[in-house]
Formats: sequence, C-alpha cells, structure tokens
Amino acid sequence: TVVTLSSGFKGGEVTPLFFIGATLGNTLSSFLGVPPDLFAALGFVAIFAAATNCPLASTVMAVELFGGEFLLYFSVACLLACFVSGRSSIYSAQRHCEI
Repeated sequence: TVVTLSSGFKGGEVTPLFFIGATLGNTLSSFLGVPPDLFAALGFVAIFAAATNCPLASTVMAVELFGGEFLLYFSVACLLACFVSGRSSIYSAQRHCEI
C-alpha cells in the first residue's frame, strides 16, 4: 500500500486491514495452541470491526465468508474489538449513535 500510494496510484484501506488481522490471528494461534484457521478468521473480522466501528456488519461478513459454525466467536471478537477501539473509525463521515 505504501509503495502504491507513494507512486501516485490510489490504494485501499480495507485489504491491508484484512491481511494484518489474519496475520495477527495466525501468529497468536501458534502461541495459544489453537486452530490457526479459526484465529486467522477471528483476526480478519475483528480488525475490520475495530477499524470500521461496525460490529454487526463485520459479524455478518464473517458468517458469509467463513460459515455460521463459529457465529458466537465471531460476534464476541467483533464486539470486543469495537469496544476496545472506542469511537474511532477509518471512515471520517461515519455517524455515531448514542447508546
């Protein structure tokens, strides 16, 4: 992304997030002794949920991409990621609701 943007081309912010999340999940799985594919998927959607501040959309995306077998894990990961990240988002025009 850095090379693309510095060369004058347009680049996205979502694909690097997916890569960072999946890599983080895979790395953590080796330390915790859990299935790497599950943790890569959890990292994938949790980082996206935190960056976009959209836990419900991220959970739905996780079920669409990885199946509904781990719906509870996806939900918890997305909600926890949004809680930890606060109100920040990569989308500056996003509206915030008071709950």
